[in-house]
Amino acid sequence: MNKNSKKLFIKLLIFVFPIIVLILIFSWGYITSPFFDKFDQNRFNTLETQMQNLFQDLNTASNGIDKWNYSFFCSVNRTGWMKTGNYTCTSSTLVQKNVKSVSEVNEMNSTYQSVIAKSGILTQLKESKSESSNIFGNDFVVSSIEKHYSEKKSKIECDYLIKLYQSDRGLGLNSDSYGTAILNGQGRVLISLRCSDTARDHWYPLSDTTDPTIF
Repeated sequence: MNKNSKKLFIKLLIFVFPIIVLILIFSWGYITSPFFDKFDQNRFNTLETQMQNLFQDLNTASNGIDKWNYSFFCSVNRTGWMKTGNYTCTSSTLVQKNVKSVSEVNEMNSTYQSVIAKSGILTQLKESKSESSNIFGNDFVVSSIEKHYSEKKSKIECDYLIKLYQSDRGLGLNSDSYGTAILNGQGRVLISLRCSDTARDHWYPLSDTTDPTIF
């Protein structure tokens, strides 16, 4: 191969090599995509099975007094107005009801926290106490507390929230401040266990809301 031929070969190689690399990358992605999709879907199916079982346990523990709601949904992830191409899929288990005393709140928290602990499906990661943690469970005021878990099989993280707030949503923003006394002798408590993670596809129904079970 003479000098000119070598130069031509090098130029051709410089031109062709990036194209070959791109073809290989796209081919690899095309070949492996079904495998990764199946793995991802199985992970969320595992989460749903686990959380459905826990939902049934919570309903049983309520003895028909509290109405637990369950849903599994996905939402489109965006950067600004542009879709990112992936989704967030969420398991949501929650109950809401009116309460008249802090003892009712404490009883609910104790009962359902015990069910969650005995289920054995969650590992507690850390406890994130809100600014009202020093009064939560002590005074009948707007307050909340959180716990953070990981579902053992899917490794998807879950957030437990119990919040006491005003039952009358027309009282104004000031009434929602942490530490504000529950007015008119009746508050509302929310207990929520949400598990979510980024998904490769919307394996469950798409929702435009952050939680279609909240009412």
